[in-house]
Amino acid sequence: MFKYLSISFFVLGILSQFSVNAEVKSKHISTTVNPTPKERVEPKYPIDAAREAREGWVELSFIIEEDGSVSNILVGDSSGSADFVRESLRAVKKWQYHPAMEGGEPIQRCVNTVRIGFSMKTNGIHAVRSKFKKNYALAEKALQEKDFAEVEKRLEKMTSYKYRHLTENDYLHVLAYEYAKAKNDPQLQLYHLEQVTMKNAPENNKLYVYSNKFNLQVALNKLVSAIETYEEIKELQVADDLMSSFDRVVEDIDVLLDSDDIFVVDGDIGDKSHWFHRLARNDFSISDINGSLNKVDIRCANKRHEFTVSENAGWSIPEGWKHCAIFVYGADNTSFKLVEQPRKNT
Repeated sequence: MFKYLSISFFVLGILSQFSVNAEVKSKHISTTVNPTPKERVEPKYPIDAAREAREGWVELSFIIEEDGSVSNILVGDSSGSADFVRESLRAVKKWQYHPAMEGGEPIQRCVNTVRIGFSMKTNGIHAVRSKFKKNYALAEKALQEKDFAEVEKRLEKMTSYKYRHLTENDYLHVLAYEYAKAKNDPQLQLYHLEQVTMKNAPENNKLYVYSNKFNLQVALNKLVSAIETYEEIKELQVADDLMSSFDRVVEDIDVLLDSDDIFVVDGDIGDKSHWFHRLARNDFSISDINGSLNKVDIRCANKRHEFTVSENAGWSIPEGWKHCAIFVYGADNTSFKLVEQPRKNT
């Protein structure tokens, strides 16, 4: 067969119970062991995609049940091809795991995210199709003329395509980033840049995307993500003469994280099922809720816990629980502020 299918697997774990009030210290309840793959069926490469040399990716989240089966599969982001989504779902439904364990007993695991990549052995198609090129050119022209209604119309048209090549997906999100920039919406700018893969792009193009993504992540206090983007920039030879500027910013981030200063991250559910943030500190609170929040799901390496949310609620995570992230659930367009705080002295 003329395909090569790569599968990557990223799991977040279970967090034991800790205080909902920032003033009250945590109590360790239990420790869990992550599930491990037992059988993961490879998705079939869609015939039409293979004929078109079309590549792509799909992110899925799912629950691993006590018997190791997979349930409640949710589609996250993708490169925009419905056939890749379809085949990914078919495959993941058949996956089997050795279940997560807590206190020697199998438990359900709700924190599982996988990105499935579809790649050709030989390079896939890196050009764009004529219908995409036409709408892209019209959107680009409208953006230059500040005809935002026309830009939105063309972006919606390109987004509606049932199938997109990786290159088309990248072009679409970079243009949408430029539109969000013209509308002065930094949150939306960052969202679109984070959808760009840059798999086959020249280094100059990668530097353009990575540097703008880095600047936005710093400005929006997405500091853990900013450090990761910084590491990507370091891999680019074309960035060698610019690294001193990036180095200084990262040094400033380190100083901030070691200080007693707080920093604020603006959150907004938008039209998504949840808002996601990777924590740089283990103490945080949520305030200025405009709308309705249902719960906070806090996930660290091998740890997880869920809480209801109230105004000015705070959390203090034990220092031993590393690489923590939060998923905030609520009504559409609910906005709030997440405040990351220095660790309080006992």
